[in-house]
Amino acid sequence: SPANKDGLYDDITIIMNSSELIYEWGTTRIFNSTSNSIKSFSSPFGSPDNITSNIEIWDGNLSGGGFAPDGFYKINTTLTDLANNTANNVSVSVVFIDNSPPAFSNHKINPSPPNEIQDVQINVTLIEVNLITKVILEFNRTNYTVTTNNSNEYYFTIKSGNYTAHDNMTYYWYANDSLGNFNKSEQQSFVIANRVPSFINSPIGNLTFVENGNTQQINL
Repeated sequence: SPANKDGLYDDITIIMNSSELIYEWGTTRIFNSTSNSIKSFSSPFGSPDNITSNIEIWDGNLSGGGFAPDGFYKINTTLTDLANNTANNVSVSVVFIDNSPPAFSNHKINPSPPNEIQDVQINVTLIEVNLITKVILEFNRTNYTVTTNNSNEYYFTIKSGNYTAHDNMTYYWYANDSLGNFNKSEQQSFVIANRVPSFINSPIGNLTFVENGNTQQINL
C-alpha cells in the first residue's frame, strides 16, 4: 500500500539472484495487467558487475508520476554474463498493490428500530481484497472492538439500557486491512421507538360506587 505512506508495506524490494557472475544487470521493468511497462530501473553499463545479485526498490510510483493503481504487476529484468550472453525479459516476480481501504456497505440494524427495552444488532458489510485486521464500532461516542462476523458481514449487539425512547442514536464503523489501509464509514443513525404497550391479562373486577347514598355497580 505505497500511497498511504504509513511505514507499512510502502516499498517493494526487488531482489534478483543469478546462478553465475553477471557483467551487467540491464533494465528491470514493471508491467501492468495489460502488459504495458509502467516503471523501469536501469543500471549504468557494466555496473554493477561481477556480482550474482542485484536489488531495486519500487515505491509504487509510475514513470510518469503518481501511484500505480490497485492490481497485479509483473516484474521482468535483462542481464548479461561475462561471456556476453544476454537473457531478456527474465521473469522476477508478480506483486499485488492495494492502496484502497476497506469499503462499507449494506448498513443494517435489527430490530429496526429498537425500543428502549430491546437489544439492537448493528451490521455492516466490508469489501476488501486483503485480510481485515481490525473492526471498531463507535456507538454513542463509545468504541467497541468487533470480532464477530459471517464472512464479510460484521455485527455487534448493543444491549438495552444504553438508550431511552426517542433518543437519536448515531454510530460509525472503522476498519483496517493487513496493508495498513484505514477507513471510517459515514455517520449512521436511528431513533429509539416507544415501548410496546402492555395489556393486563387478568380479569378486571366490577366497579362499585356510592352516589347520594345509593350504591351503584357497573359490570365490566
